Amino acid sequence: AYNECKSMLRFSFKEKSISLDELTEPFKEQENIEFVEMLFSLPEGYRNILYLYYNEGYATKEIADITGQREGTVRSQLKRARDKLRAANKEKGDGSYEG
Repeated sequence: AYNECKSMLRFSFKEKSISLDELTEPFKEQENIEFVEMLFSLPEGYRNILYLYYNEGYATKEIADITGQREGTVRSQLKRARDKLRAANKEKGDGSYEG
């Protein structure tokens, strides 16, 4: 199921391929653009989990079913992804993202 999900995502991204500039265009404020850039700097697995959780609204149990992982693994990946975003934000020196 996980590989099928990845294949569908990969296929849909190829069809709807847009540049990072086009993606960040709707964001007027600099901090929003920087957040999107930080998000895209994460490994693909973390981005997928964050996308399914925050954008699609899936619960961790549902994400586990979709990806074929254990629910605890999904929760761990969510935490690690949030931690990486916080660390990247601290590196930037802002500290405004509390996630």
